[in-house]
Amino acid sequence: MISRLASELVGKRVYSISITRVGPFPPRVVDVGVLVDLSVHDVDLIRFLARDHKILESRVFKGRSANATFEDSAVVAFRLDSDVVATATTNWLTPFKKRTIEVATDKAYYEGDLVTQELVEYSAYETDNSYVVRHCNVQREEPLWRELCAFVEYLAHGDPGSIATVEDGLAALEIIGRCRTLEPCTG
Repeated sequence: MISRLASELVGKRVYSISITRVGPFPPRVVDVGVLVDLSVHDVDLIRFLARDHKILESRVFKGRSANATFEDSAVVAFRLDSDVVATATTNWLTPFKKRTIEVATDKAYYEGDLVTQELVEYSAYETDNSYVVRHCNVQREEPLWRELCAFVEYLAHGDPGSIATVEDGLAALEIIGRCRTLEPCTG
């Protein structure tokens, strides 16, 4: 779904990116909070979708419920060059799993659901409050399987394709690391 969204954004000016990644507390996680467990993925997505834009400044707001050792809710906000803004909202407080992404551009507005892998474009707004809705055709596949196949392809042929590099992963972790300590998390 993200690849399709990225292809939809070609030739359009991105104004904002908003990602929500929430759900119940995962018992498997005992050594980090939502910033490292969840927000790092969203920072990576923001960097991927806004490749031509550098993060200039950021703010992080995080909370911890009474029984939590680490933060269990967080909002990370970024200002990128060209006046692009991006937010990532994460928590372990929601009783259901929700993974969504919204992107506003100069030509259309996109809503994507990372769980159902559906992508919808809204465009052609008119003064009578009408607009056009288009359901983008997304080839549904398991993202982790696709990642594994891309990695095998890279090992076999040396072509990284669109897989994230080690540098991409380290950059996202570095940004989240600065966010966790309330330092400016640019990058």
